Amino acid sequence: MYNLTAIYWVKNEARYLPEWIEFHLLQGYDHFILYDNKSTDKTLEVAQPYLDAGLLEIRYYPPTLNTSKNFWLAEECCSEQRGKSKWIDFRSLDERTFCPTGQPIPEFLKDYDQYGGVAVAWEEFAFNGHVTRPKGLLIENYTQTAVDLGHHIKTIVKPDYATVFAGNPHNFLYEGGKYTVNENGTVVNGAHVHN
Repeated sequence: MYNLTAIYWVKNEARYLPEWIEFHLLQGYDHFILYDNKSTDKTLEVAQPYLDAGLLEIRYYPPTLNTSKNFWLAEECCSEQRGKSKWIDFRSLDERTFCPTGQPIPEFLKDYDQYGGVAVAWEEFAFNGHVTRPKGLLIENYTQTAVDLGHHIKTIVKPDYATVFAGNPHNFLYEGGKYTVNENGTVVNGAHVHN
């Protein structure tokens, strides 16, 4: 069983893929699933070393899908990853997840085994004053977060309990009486945390 699987949707983001995977490997992720939305930028070629290493799967949306891709993906993966991944994390490829204390995320999550999900702060970095993309890594060039007065969150969930997004791609509905909490164990409903 995987400890922590990242499930992300991509389209023409091949140039960001290696940095994103390497960053999350350092955070303790051990499995990656990308849902490709008809990329034309050699995503498969760039991803090949990670595919060969067994770290990454690339999947595609059903051609007849006539509903929200993100909502379909959440329901599909919560069901499909039961018994395969202890925790799963849904995001876009331009998002990073890390633990501010520096510990690997699976270590941090051990204290939350009794819950369905853990709310994680969602910060936006915007353009950081750049007019064009500078050379180098994103984490070197985009270091200033925008002010998030809404205290948005994303949720890392246990697929054994999570079923679907709870009306938005930031939180989930669960089976078995489970729910999302913040790092203090306080229940989080919706897409925001208010301190």
